[in-house]
Amino acid sequence: MASYSIFSILNTGVLGTYTSKMAMSVTGHNVANANTDGYSRQRPDIVATPPSSTGAFGGSTLNIGTGSTVSRVERIR
Repeated sequence: MASYSIFSILNTGVLGTYTSKMAMSVTGHNVANANTDGYSRQRPDIVATPPSSTGAFGGSTLNIGTGSTVSRVERIR
């Protein structure tokens, strides 16, 4: 059986919370500036983080997802 520490599990949750917070922040920024002349909305670019590889029974490798993150905030013109 693959070993996956409690820290890794909690870190995945932290990354998900951070990603959601950033996306909501960008949305709030867009709503607050919707009527501002010259404002162009923004969009968060949400990407998957690299999986964690660990050994499994039989010598095979098991990839476990590690969450997502905001890689950048893109301005849409």
